[in-house]
Amino acid sequence: MTHDYQQILVVLTAALGLSAIIERILQMLKKFFDAMFSRAEALEPPKPAQTQKVVEEVRERHKQGQKDALAEELASLQVKLKNDGKNLSAAQKAKIRKRIRELEKQNVNTDRAEVDEKFDESIAFVEPIKLGDRVRAQRAFWLQIIGAFSGVVVCSIAHLGILKKLAGDMISISAQMDYLLSGILIGAGSQPLRFLIEFLSKRKVTVLKKAPTSEEEMPEENVEVAQAPETIELPGPRVESTLIDIPYRGGVDKDLLEHVHHRPKDPDLIVYHHTAMHSDTTFLDVVRAIKEKGWSTGYHCVVVQDGTIHPYCRWDRYGNHVKGYNLTSLGIAFNGNFETKPGDEYSNADGRYGIKTPTEPQLHSAAKVVALWTFLYKIPPKFMKDIVPHQALRNTACPGSNFPHEQFKELIMYYIKKWKKSPEALQEIKAFNEKHYIHI
Repeated sequence: MTHDYQQILVVLTAALGLSAIIERILQMLKKFFDAMFSRAEALEPPKPAQTQKVVEEVRERHKQGQKDALAEELASLQVKLKNDGKNLSAAQKAKIRKRIRELEKQNVNTDRAEVDEKFDESIAFVEPIKLGDRVRAQRAFWLQIIGAFSGVVVCSIAHLGILKKLAGDMISISAQMDYLLSGILIGAGSQPLRFLIEFLSKRKVTVLKKAPTSEEEMPEENVEVAQAPETIELPGPRVESTLIDIPYRGGVDKDLLEHVHHRPKDPDLIVYHHTAMHSDTTFLDVVRAIKEKGWSTGYHCVVVQDGTIHPYCRWDRYGNHVKGYNLTSLGIAFNGNFETKPGDEYSNADGRYGIKTPTEPQLHSAAKVVALWTFLYKIPPKFMKDIVPHQALRNTACPGSNFPHEQFKELIMYYIKKWKKSPEALQEIKAFNEKHYIHI
């Protein structure tokens, strides 16, 4: 069986373009459905019992917020005295020490200023599906159906058949069936097509020249090794789009944080973590586990293993993620445990906490969030200075010995450079900058 690999690559590239268009349409539909769903929830009047519960929760959150503020003040003063002691005058040092003693007499617990990233492996629960989750799952199912149907229609109109090109004369398939299966493939997303293009474009194929009509025209031993087609340059390291596409409407409990956790200024530091929980846990599990420990909030963003981005703490409020640095920092966490050194009680060396390193979707999504933060808050992308792992500030293993710091750094810089060259991306960043809950 012989193949015209150049022609196959052309067909696959055309299919990839159609798939990207369908993906963009589905993303727009998803945003529309999400907006409608959120609006319907907001318009639903709360029940009396629910109203009373919310009032009590607001009161409790306000009390907790006051405790958090004292904890963060004490932790910040301790860090300032330790790190900037040489630059402070004797009077300034005395004033700081006096305030530290006052707070210590109030039994302020600075542990409240930082999420304890040590969880027993039994926390590997997964939040049971709720009605809202079921509705979202149904919506995702119908979006997939719409995508597949759109792909079939496009393939039928364009007479685009992929399987026949790939299989050659190995199988006999009708044009209609080829359009159907090709359309389903295109509607499923661009990632499979990217994989096929990457595989075929890198493969070297040995073929014979056209068979000679006579011995005089071409000697039998005259065989030529044909070079593989030139590698097709894909748009970045498996990136779906240069668009921002990051969901943010204030995170969890945005209204309850209205009067607490105020920042003195916009953040100028980004800290990345791992949650140290099992990678199969959900975002709701992360929130529940942190709240059960008594904290008002935690990270500003959590990215789970499939790459889904979940804003947690309001970005215009300080979180509880790194003691002494919360007031002027943003915290992002990869859900999972990437500490693999043996001997640690909470080590994931044996895989008991799931995956041992962040997934590629996780790294891409987190890199996009960090890149966006550098634009929104004018934070220089200087690693180990303005963008740091948790372990650079505290005596902790977080985000784990198996975390791919260099790859994460490269992805962040990739998105920063890509967006700077994209007028569309810069326009989205400008619009993002004008959203609620971004600046103090």
